[in-house]
Amino acid sequence: MTTKWELEEKDIEALSKEFGKNILKNNAIIITKGYDNKRNWKIEIDEKQIIEHYLSSAELEKEELAELNGSETLADIIDKLKAKDLPSDHKSKLLETLNKTFPKGDPVEVITNFLEKRLPIFLYFAEFYKMLGRVSINDLLTRKSQKNLEQGHRIFEALLSLVGTDAEDINKIGRFEELIAELEAISNRLSQEIFEYWSQNRYLQVEFRFDAARLQDPPPYNSGFIFHTRIRNTRHGVTVSFDERSAGFVWFFSFLIWFSQLKRVYGEHLFILLDDPGLSLHARAQADLLRYIDEKLKPYYQVIYTTHSPFMIDPDNLISVRTVEDVVAEENFRNKNTG
Repeated sequence: MTTKWELEEKDIEALSKEFGKNILKNNAIIITKGYDNKRNWKIEIDEKQIIEHYLSSAELEKEELAELNGSETLADIIDKLKAKDLPSDHKSKLLETLNKTFPKGDPVEVITNFLEKRLPIFLYFAEFYKMLGRVSINDLLTRKSQKNLEQGHRIFEALLSLVGTDAEDINKIGRFEELIAELEAISNRLSQEIFEYWSQNRYLQVEFRFDAARLQDPPPYNSGFIFHTRIRNTRHGVTVSFDERSAGFVWFFSFLIWFSQLKRVYGEHLFILLDDPGLSLHARAQADLLRYIDEKLKPYYQVIYTTHSPFMIDPDNLISVRTVEDVVAEENFRNKNTG
């Protein structure tokens, strides 16, 4: 994959402050990545501008500058400084600065590393990322300590974080009334958040239960405490486990929970990649999803998603649509393989 980027003004200012002005021949940068999953950068650097920046700020005497002028590369400057006695404090300081900033004498590698930290984060969300309907708190805490969380656990953590709590805090609540108040506060807020963008059924409400495990249940639900997420239908007065709701609702719920935490966790410098979002949703629910993307994601992030559904194409923004196809030149392919 080959991508072409253009630096923003704030990126250029950061480069200028660190390495000097006009150090790039142009502001376009090419970044490629192959199947080895490694990034390769192509940057056109004006190394003479970098040299001029460091020499002009070194407070060297005219004679000392004359000794270094004419050097084409930073490596030449470093070699010249190393080859001579350094009675001048300014020359010693310059050598120390260059060695620290360019340990290999290669400005391309250093500037690449500098810009890589400013590269947006890419977050990928797939159709199969779904929150768990019940979670063993003991199992969750063990997985966290072992850094072995699955995607369903991460979305559950995002759910708790959305209302300012976590598994550790829930596990510490020892009084029944305090626990009930906490769970009701969570469910009320989440019901408002979720059903603002789920117009298919206005009679649903999120409920949570925190119960002791039953020994007859399969591991890890047979020890410690279990956190249950249930959905109440207020029209019929019944609840069902979150896992037993429709695949579309489970995905939509998980999606909204996960992305509600993006700004807090990752900031705003993001590319969001959605792989066939809402595949299990019918047309009206996909319209809700598009509304969520437009109102909650696009104002803050760059969003790219693939779809095979015509209902996921915004008719008011057709200019943003790109068709993607895998094209093979069959004649050339046949010639290459037949010799």
